[in-house]
Amino acid sequence: GRVELLGAVMATCCGHKINGADLDMYAQLHSHDEYLAKLTGGDHSRVLHLLGLCTRCVAWRTTAGATANRIVPSQVAAAELFEDALQQPRLDMLARLFPAAEEVVFVS
Repeated sequence: GRVELLGAVMATCCGHKINGADLDMYAQLHSHDEYLAKLTGGDHSRVLHLLGLCTRCVAWRTTAGATANRIVPSQVAAAELFEDALQQPRLDMLARLFPAAEEVVFVS
């Protein structure tokens, strides 16, 4: 059969670039996210603390590819987990906004 394309949403994130006022905006946008609430108990200050931790560490994965880096494999694995923690609320929001949508391309 045919698929009717109604639109497209392209979502991207550079987790390490979420800082300053962006931290509070992220926390506000995702304040009712179930996944985030499980991690933080829904406490705004705990969300900000988690974001501060995650956003500092997600760049480890990218830095690991640089010449003469000192990133170890466990840091890369941790960076991927931190990135997942940042992305899940965004994915949840997209699923709520576009319930019939489907991810067709994921670029790692």
